[in-house]
Amino acid sequence: SSGQSYTIQLDFKSNFSGTLSSTECLLAKAYGEPFIGWQIHITPEEGNPLLFNANQGYQNGGSYLYGPTSSEYNDDDWHNVTVVYNHVLDQADFYFNGVLNSSFSNHGSMDLSNNGDFKFGTDRNDSGFFNGLIDNVGLWDTALSEPEIQFYMSTAPTGNESGLVGYWNFNENAGSTLTDLTSN
Repeated sequence: SSGQSYTIQLDFKSNFSGTLSSTECLLAKAYGEPFIGWQIHITPEEGNPLLFNANQGYQNGGSYLYGPTSSEYNDDDWHNVTVVYNHVLDQADFYFNGVLNSSFSNHGSMDLSNNGDFKFGTDRNDSGFFNGLIDNVGLWDTALSEPEIQFYMSTAPTGNESGLVGYWNFNENAGSTLTDLTSN
């Protein structure tokens, strides 16, 4: 809801060669043109940086929170991305491997709930597919602190933590359905 703190957390692994010529999306919950919602993706910009962007259609110009470039993550190792929005401070923070990478103030208290489907490995339009691995996706309705981010990087949530509204550990081992391990 509007004015709500949140945290989006995931692990990913990539190992593409050269540079990307199009976006590869890790997570998205958005719809429409111009879109309403958010996405975490690898951009085709120079250095292929990670990017969290949130937009409310024409209501604002959107918020763009850049993470590291491919030289820091494109190594076939697991990396953690955590985006935290604190509505009291009106600030969004991009953490990479548990360390603050960038911040954006005056985020706009945007309502990131929307009618879009929650998508793993693709963007809101079912394009921009991620060519890599995703694991341990968590959605929180609270702003996790840096120690909490670091804790959940090494200790998976059980599914009943306060503020955890969705958690997928990708341990199904077969099929095409992911199970949300929370009771939500």
